[in-house]
Amino acid sequence: GKVGEAIDAFLSPGRPFHVLLISYESLKLHVAKLSASATACDLLVCDEAQRLKGRKTQLSAALGSLRCARRILLTGTPVQNDLDEFFALADFANPGVLGTPDAFRKTFDAPIAKGLLRGAAPGDVKLAQDRQKILSLIAGRFLEGFVEAVEDGEHDQEAEWQRPGQL
Repeated sequence: GKVGEAIDAFLSPGRPFHVLLISYESLKLHVAKLSASATACDLLVCDEAQRLKGRKTQLSAALGSLRCARRILLTGTPVQNDLDEFFALADFANPGVLGTPDAFRKTFDAPIAKGLLRGAAPGDVKLAQDRQKILSLIAGRFLEGFVEAVEDGEHDQEAEWQRPGQL
């Protein structure tokens, strides 16, 4: 079809254009052709990145198979106080920046969740705050808008994890 022909033209050595706009649905249908090319993608921009929240979805796997140097995720949907979703998006955009999923859960997710519980022990609250600050510093290197919201005091403990997705 026309999409397959456009992809063939895009991947050809004398490519007539350097930008390929493709729907997620078409990408899933033609991912084998695109992922087989070492030069298909220098910059991948994903609109509606909230669709990538699950690390094991078909779409995440298809996009993850593309060899590309840089990835930008755009979303108007906040990450809803779910650090697993935050990890999935951050790891897709910047693989390995937050470590392995298990290490992330142990280092950040579990202590932050425990410290945010009503009636949490003061030591757990302090540890949660410390881990939030560390995570904020790390995330600030690759998330536009996140650090500014934290520094401007536009967050509270419960809302802080809504900010990263509002890019």
